[in-house]
Amino acid sequence: MTRSTETRSIIAGAYLVEVDQPLGNLVIATLEPAAEDSLVSWNFFDEGLNAGSEYPVIRLVSSLPLLTAELPPLAEDRKPRQRLTYEALYETGSRPSLIGSPMRSVSWEDDEHYTVRRSGEKWLVEALTGRYVERIEADDNTPIIDAIASLESIDDKTANRIGGRRSFSSTASGMAIFSHQQDLYAVALDGSSARRLTSHPSREELATLSPDGRYAAFVRDHDLYTVETATGIERQLTTTGSEKVRNGKKAWIYYEEIFGRNWRAYWWAPDSSAIAYFETDSTDVDTFTLVDDAVEPQKVRVTEYPKPGRPNPLVRLGLLNPAGGEPAFVDLSGYTVGDFVISSMGWWSDSSSAYFTIQNRAQTWLDLCLVSPRGGKPTVLLRDSTEAWVEAPSVFRILNDGTFLLTSERSGWKHLYHYDAEGNLLNQITDGEWEFRGIVRLDQEKGEVFFNSTTDSPIATGLYAVNLDGTNLRQLTPERGSHRVSVSTKGTYIVDSWSNTSQPERAVLRDNAGTIIRTLDTNPVFALDDWELGAVELVSIPATRSTEEEQITLEALVVYPPDFDPNTRYPVWFSTYAGPHAPTVHDGWSGGRTGDHMLAQSGFIVFRGDPYSASGKGARSAWTAYKRLGVP
Repeated sequence: MTRSTETRSIIAGAYLVEVDQPLGNLVIATLEPAAEDSLVSWNFFDEGLNAGSEYPVIRLVSSLPLLTAELPPLAEDRKPRQRLTYEALYETGSRPSLIGSPMRSVSWEDDEHYTVRRSGEKWLVEALTGRYVERIEADDNTPIIDAIASLESIDDKTANRIGGRRSFSSTASGMAIFSHQQDLYAVALDGSSARRLTSHPSREELATLSPDGRYAAFVRDHDLYTVETATGIERQLTTTGSEKVRNGKKAWIYYEEIFGRNWRAYWWAPDSSAIAYFETDSTDVDTFTLVDDAVEPQKVRVTEYPKPGRPNPLVRLGLLNPAGGEPAFVDLSGYTVGDFVISSMGWWSDSSSAYFTIQNRAQTWLDLCLVSPRGGKPTVLLRDSTEAWVEAPSVFRILNDGTFLLTSERSGWKHLYHYDAEGNLLNQITDGEWEFRGIVRLDQEKGEVFFNSTTDSPIATGLYAVNLDGTNLRQLTPERGSHRVSVSTKGTYIVDSWSNTSQPERAVLRDNAGTIIRTLDTNPVFALDDWELGAVELVSIPATRSTEEEQITLEALVVYPPDFDPNTRYPVWFSTYAGPHAPTVHDGWSGGRTGDHMLAQSGFIVFRGDPYSASGKGARSAWTAYKRLGVP
């Protein structure tokens, strides 16, 4: 027998036995090959152990932060499988989990290393081999805590809470801001300074730092302000604020229906030289009185809500110097007052212009416009339109050469397009009867983009790559199911976590051609053996709107009772949402669908299905609800 010390890869699925336990000496005596009463002496390894072969047990010379899962009980100790009842799911205080312990997302440090957390510690990992390179020490927050504690208005306990957790509302260029007792504070991230920025009875809302960290902007009493982080000098930038006129904060309809539940309505230029903002006038918007039963005691609240055909909030686009001065407004006289919606806003990458998209209220067209930081008439780069309504672009990316990428659904499917700086179409990058779902990585030097799409299935997303000229489309995640990916900084490696209705999430490392290099996590879900679960099935149903030229199917998911009898009639629990382009059927593990299994074990067949307009099969499927929402 020859001993050696070397670096090894530990394969996924290997068993880890700790010696730091009450029976640690017994573990050593059992597993060490030279021990007097080891498994070797009991011929336990005879089947796979030959002369000259390697002993199947590896001794780890130091503790390693391996990704592990607790083993299930031995077969003789296991309890009979249980029913996943309502009581077991909601009333025991220990909700059953069918998720396992999947690998968390990684953070790429460079093109060859990523970081992960194991047992509360952060580690640098070599992607290709999985070797743990070093433990990364946690940031020392002591200087930040000391700086915050030096302020008269903040005690040591509060300073530890804010600084220790880095509970900041915004960070930029080595500076951070936070709120305490409705006032705003700044602290340098190196602990060199801290300052109280405001002292006012009204609350500061929606505070953010300028990209250079020199200013903090915020909304107070419906007006927009800035304050210098170094001096605390405050400037009021707008003066029209009231209960009906909001500067820098959206009206509810813009918050809820257009901007993804984001209240902030101002945008910093990348070079910190200017701020674009909304002035929103809700004077003519109808109000409704509601009872808020989510609080105790209940409260009566009045809210603004524009019903169809009734006045919308009026929005003006303003541009400001953070150092003060009169706002400059965008001249929107070319559009009908009260009949347009501003659906996105931002800045050109060099801060030379602000951009925005403006649509008619019916949203049958969309203009992409540029405007000078000094306001005035905008330049219309392009107008987009479809057979029905136009969604605001989910991707607008300005490239280094001044050209830009933009999504559109004009073909009936969301795809990515490439335009020159004047708004002329250069080429369509993605094309087909599937949906582009977002950029994962853009490499301008190589002229390629990694993106998520529904190319393989309308109910799952996978990773693809394509050249910016639309050539060389290639699949990178061929396995069935929904994929969640992270690409290294130069695009050499891909960490891919995926699942489907029959497989819990697992993770692998791929190269940039999609070839699997090594398994990162098998994620065994041993709890599946504890519960009596019925079958889960994906089905396709022919749609009545099918024609000889086009066969349309509707995707559905069925969860059966564990003792399902095909000759028995069952009540059906039918679950759907049915909003246009809002599918509920997905080919993913979805936490094991414990809620659906509970219903199935109560005697139901659980059926999840989406109408064609909600199927996720491109905008063209959603357009069937255009002017016919709720009409059979």
